[in-house]
Amino acid sequence: MTQVQFYSYCLHLHNNEFLSLHIGGHLFQQYVCNIWVSSDQNCLCWVQHNQPWLHAGLYSELEDVASQNNADLDLTLIGCQVVLPSSYIGGLRYMNQHFHDTVAIARHYHGFDLFVIFTLNPS
Repeated sequence: MTQVQFYSYCLHLHNNEFLSLHIGGHLFQQYVCNIWVSSDQNCLCWVQHNQPWLHAGLYSELEDVASQNNADLDLTLIGCQVVLPSSYIGGLRYMNQHFHDTVAIARHYHGFDLFVIFTLNPS
């Protein structure tokens, strides 16, 4: 069970339980924000520590700079690059992938006159 799945279960309403979390007001809002930040940070840490499995070396510019054989170059000032995959929600690759998907759908259906997005609250 992932952290997001656990907190999703905890935050949903259950028939036979008291709504102790949901009546907290601003404290509940702070709790939800802390949950999101913690889950997002864990996701980013996983991405950072699993760069070889994400094939991030293909995008490495640090290796290109190091191969220039410049004696005056201090590699400690360059740092390292962490590539966010398209599966990370909110990242640049995620946004580009969804944009290209939308353009492909529009091309398939010969364009749109109106693009409407609906949000639904099941309660």
